[in-house]
Amino acid sequence: MLTYLFDPAKLSIQESKVEDDYEFRIHVKEEEQHEAMRDIRHYFAENRVHTDVLFYTHVDHGYQVIVRQDYYVAFVLQLFAHRLLTQVGWTDK
Repeated sequence: MLTYLFDPAKLSIQESKVEDDYEFRIHVKEEEQHEAMRDIRHYFAENRVHTDVLFYTHVDHGYQVIVRQDYYVAFVLQLFAHRLLTQVGWTDK
């Protein structure tokens, strides 16, 4: 199982499983985090699979992101690469 940590003073992340996909509700508090989310959105928009990660932007500085199961790890690693997550690791549970 892939686990991750983030700084709750800087953002909030709620993750849930929806059928075969994952839904992330991400609320950012700083402009550089918005830039990171735009970069992540662009990263997935530029590949050949258009249904891998779907982004919905909300007016309250929030994002709803639907991630296909086979792109879950790639999405989490993009969050980590853009410093939205502070730690990522594998656990046996």
